[in-house]
Amino acid sequence: ISDLQVFPDIVKKRASIVVGISNENSGRFEGTIEVQAVDGYKFKGGIFRLGIGNVISGEEYNLIYDMGNKVKLWSEFSPALYDMVVTLKDSLNKTIDTKVVSFGMREFRVDRTRFSINGTPVFLRGTTECCVFPLTGYPPSDTASWMRIFKTCRDYGLNHMRFHSYCPPEAAFNAADRLGFY
Repeated sequence: ISDLQVFPDIVKKRASIVVGISNENSGRFEGTIEVQAVDGYKFKGGIFRLGIGNVISGEEYNLIYDMGNKVKLWSEFSPALYDMVVTLKDSLNKTIDTKVVSFGMREFRVDRTRFSINGTPVFLRGTTECCVFPLTGYPPSDTASWMRIFKTCRDYGLNHMRFHSYCPPEAAFNAADRLGFY
């Protein structure tokens, strides 16, 4: 599995999934792609299976996963996250690869002059992060450090952070998603 992307659709209560498969030995490969959403280490629903055959390196598969009627929406007050578990199996049902991506069922939009999350107006209260880390000279790359930073911001009533002149490491995005921070 070379790529895994999840795109939530809160109106239809489903997730569109793009799975990239690479076949490095360029031989014939037949198998299945199994997809399942996990909510808090509990399996949410059934496994979606797609049979694939004669995979060429760089092949992409587009799948739709139904999240069900009881899907939890992500917001700053209720940061519900899911893990999409994608498993590639060969024709003998042997696991070849597994990838997991965390995502929230959310829709952030601009409605005229206002921002909204899942159709509810949101007021952004934030700060700018200018990559000022004098002790190390670079931003932390672990989730725990970013959880501490965002919790401090939360304590001051903030709900978002704008990054000036750099993109933070993936750990910052993971921490923000867990804490309900924009």
